[in-house]
Amino acid sequence: MFLESSGFGRIELTKDPRFPVKAQGGLGGWIGFGSRYEEIPLRWTLRMGLHNSLQSGPEGGYLYRGHWGFDTRLLGGFDFYRSPEQSPPSPDLTIGSNIGVFTRYDFYSLTPLAFFYPGLSLEPYAALQLGPHSPFELEFQLPFDWYLRKDLDYNIAWSFVLALRYSFIEEDEKP
Repeated sequence: MFLESSGFGRIELTKDPRFPVKAQGGLGGWIGFGSRYEEIPLRWTLRMGLHNSLQSGPEGGYLYRGHWGFDTRLLGGFDFYRSPEQSPPSPDLTIGSNIGVFTRYDFYSLTPLAFFYPGLSLEPYAALQLGPHSPFELEFQLPFDWYLRKDLDYNIAWSFVLALRYSFIEEDEKP
């Protein structure tokens, strides 16, 4: 079992049927928990978080309004690579990817208007254990999110995430 906390920066591309694509920046953070299976390279994670998207620039005579809100994500992951055991012990490197679903509940900035939408996420990651036998890991993630919004032709985002994870070590796993 593990707990994690993360922060991210994001670039979002938004396309309304009436206008060309525009970019929006954003920030956010998640807290989550999950479990990793040592015998097979699988894991699952449940995250809850806050996010915002800044309004786009007014070039072309229009802009996409900024919004902020809450999200919940359920992810399944697969580790493609784990560093082999070494002597003397050294920090472990893990490379893999999560795939999952999420829901978002957002509010347009400076209005009381709210909206809800689901999405899909593909999230490559690389995790580095912070010392031999340490319960802490630092993980870099590069999620690609596809927001399933009926009011837009498409709405996608790429994020850069930095996460700190604490794994509870079972008594029989302690050195």
